[in-house]
Amino acid sequence: WPTSVLIAHAGYERVLSGELGLPQTENPGFAGAFNARASRATVAGCSALDQSPLSVRLRVKCKSADRFNIFVAHEPKRSPSHWELYSYQGDGTLSFYMPGNRPDVLRSKACVTDGKWHDVAAVLAGDRVRLYLDGRLVGDGPVTRSFGQAKGETRLGVGCLVEGGITCDGWIDELCIRAADT
Repeated sequence: WPTSVLIAHAGYERVLSGELGLPQTENPGFAGAFNARASRATVAGCSALDQSPLSVRLRVKCKSADRFNIFVAHEPKRSPSHWELYSYQGDGTLSFYMPGNRPDVLRSKACVTDGKWHDVAAVLAGDRVRLYLDGRLVGDGPVTRSFGQAKGETRLGVGCLVEGGITCDGWIDELCIRAADT
């Protein structure tokens, strides 16, 4: 993994690498991590982020399970192409939400809000979505909703929902999204 953000569609690496003047943390080994506690970022996406296969991987450090923590979200919640990777309120477990899917939430039993750095990933391939924490499979569920509903430019929220509201009480680093056409 690189030490800065990589998103398969060129241009997004500026978001978390500090080039946009967004708050960064001083943390040995993770210098330059995006401080989602102090800011949020919404950037242009693309319709490939509503395709399968799709993988979303990042490093995250959160301390609070008192609320939902959004790590990355595609499109507003009302959109049929919305998805989000986050921690669940109350227990801080790694979770993935896709409205229109059955079930619409995949919750692991793995806590990511313990104040330590964790490597987290969501992989959508075929008819499955899988969640990984520190290289271990911690969640596996069916994908029943259709993809390819997003047309043209979309939005991607880093450390927040696209439309605002729920954010992330932590740090995000090394975001990598690989979409179907890459």
